[in-house]
Amino acid sequence: MQRRRLSDVAIVSSIVAVVIAGFLTVGGGTTAAPGEAAPRGGAGSEREGAKGGGAEAEDQTQLTQERLDAWRAAKASGTLRVKAAPAAPPSGWAGERVIGPTADDWEPAIAADPNAPYVYLLATRYTGPTACGNQCPLPYHVLKISADGGATWGPDQYLCACRGVNGQFDPQIEVVPNTGAVYAAWMNGYNVVFSKSTNHGQTWTAPVPVYGNVSWNDKPILAVSDNGTDVYIAFNGPTGGDPWIAQSHDAGVTWTQTKIVDSKRYIYAFDGDVLPNGTVVFSETSLLYGGGGALTGDDQVNVYRSTNGGASWSTKLVDTVQIGPVCTAAGCPADYYPGHSAIAGFGNSNLVVLYDGATASGGNETIYAQRSSDGGATWSGKVALST
Repeated sequence: MQRRRLSDVAIVSSIVAVVIAGFLTVGGGTTAAPGEAAPRGGAGSEREGAKGGGAEAEDQTQLTQERLDAWRAAKASGTLRVKAAPAAPPSGWAGERVIGPTADDWEPAIAADPNAPYVYLLATRYTGPTACGNQCPLPYHVLKISADGGATWGPDQYLCACRGVNGQFDPQIEVVPNTGAVYAAWMNGYNVVFSKSTNHGQTWTAPVPVYGNVSWNDKPILAVSDNGTDVYIAFNGPTGGDPWIAQSHDAGVTWTQTKIVDSKRYIYAFDGDVLPNGTVVFSETSLLYGGGGALTGDDQVNVYRSTNGGASWSTKLVDTVQIGPVCTAAGCPADYYPGHSAIAGFGNSNLVVLYDGATASGGNETIYAQRSSDGGATWSGKVALST
């Protein structure tokens, strides 16, 4: 499941809010989905803190049920509610709204059409009804569509009924700039799939598996070329967080897979982009786990890059930062705070990467930015954006 996103952890009900600034719509951060388990294992395993598909799937099943039980108990006692949005939004913002006042929604993903007023929001919903009773996944992905830049939103839709799937997780959604087609990737269980819509999200193609013979996959990140032909999905494979990239060069019809690094570190993909000239970049952070899921060592911020359509990949270590404080809140894994990154491109060669980290082990974290003017081959010195 998606490991950690910068947001508050809600005890009973996680809230997905949509915030509107003028005509631009922005989604709130996501938390780690319920059912997330910290990597397990100890020193001496093949991968420090390596987690395997079967064991994590068992954790997911158990914790998902606990989550559903908690929601049902809150509903029965009348305590299931969402705090109203602030009456006066901050300056420059038009306001915010909760998409499901009594739903338990996690992992929001949002995409806006750069040439039309359509905005698309996906979230992982842990409360029913499902598309077909106990034959369809729970949690499932709920889709919301706005045709007026986020001012108003249509009804809840199922992204995919996906009969026979136990649960859906880690949604990703992107709009193809040149065509307005909408691409989505997500996990059916522990298998990453891809689907697309060419009619503004009204109908979607049948999900296509992207993982080939990779037996277990997690945490997909989607990146799409401007014309929609080239599609890349980064994900974790079955050996303790090894990074893979699935790629399609026929708009998602067929897929190949490449393992890009062998390492004893757990490598998390957080963001990706395809520049107009075809250069592909993913920002990923790597952490080292010791016994009991505790983090050891430092946090390495990497950019994985291809300039030949995914035929080969290079690794650029952008920075090494220290691990920040351990999360001690109820239900919060020890590795919740460290290791986030984001990347965005503009023009054929300009990139900005953001990441968090501490200057001393256990210290408070700072948000840093670096820029590249050569498509990620080299990076500027970091600039602190927070204190």
